[in-house]
Amino acid sequence: MKVATVLSLGIFLGVCGGVSLPKYIKLCRGSDPDFDKCGLRNGKEAIKHLVAGDKALRLVPLSPLKLPFIQLENRADFQLNLTDVQILGLDKAELIDFHADLDQHNIRTIVHLAEITVNGDLHADGRVLILPIKGDGPGSIKAYGGNYTFDFHYDLVRKDGREFAKIGKHDFSFSVKKATFDVEKTFGDSIIGKETNKFLNENWSEVIKDFEKVIGYTIGAICKNIASSVFETVPYDEFILP
Repeated sequence: MKVATVLSLGIFLGVCGGVSLPKYIKLCRGSDPDFDKCGLRNGKEAIKHLVAGDKALRLVPLSPLKLPFIQLENRADFQLNLTDVQILGLDKAELIDFHADLDQHNIRTIVHLAEITVNGDLHADGRVLILPIKGDGPGSIKAYGGNYTFDFHYDLVRKDGREFAKIGKHDFSFSVKKATFDVEKTFGDSIIGKETNKFLNENWSEVIKDFEKVIGYTIGAICKNIASSVFETVPYDEFILP
């Protein structure tokens, strides 16, 4: 699946080196046998501030998160994309699990979102599952009871005489208890809109699975940018106590 997602316009302002660690990010000792518990406890508090934005880290507020464009499908026989996208609900993000392997430079976080909404102008020309769809207009997707897992590896790079963590290989996966669609006004015909809406909501699990890769790519890129705004801005030795 070919994916093209524009993230650089309107999400992050960029990163620069040498910024001091924000006071709301509390430190843990690398030698602590309960390092993961410490990271989870401190991360629960830090995430509230990060999603609210931080000028020092040059991270803009993430609720609503605005994206100019998301390409869901781009094939000769199927075009599906969203423009003028707004993602609502990230301000309610709750960190529920944290694991770090400091020797191997691997970190896993799991965030819970009780509800998240994606609004935008939908362009569709092709087929979702067995349903042919074609139209342009406003659309909305809501996901409920979601757990979102972000795994990433980092390398230590030297910059201006200090070491910084640089995010490398990363992976994103998720599960939701339910998803609902509102596309009745997308197709310009109330009957087609209602029938399409009914089909998508009755088959929400399969529809979400059909776009699982691109959803993972898009949100994974967002998570990477958030992590990079912190790790590539604050020296590594300010994160981990001896």
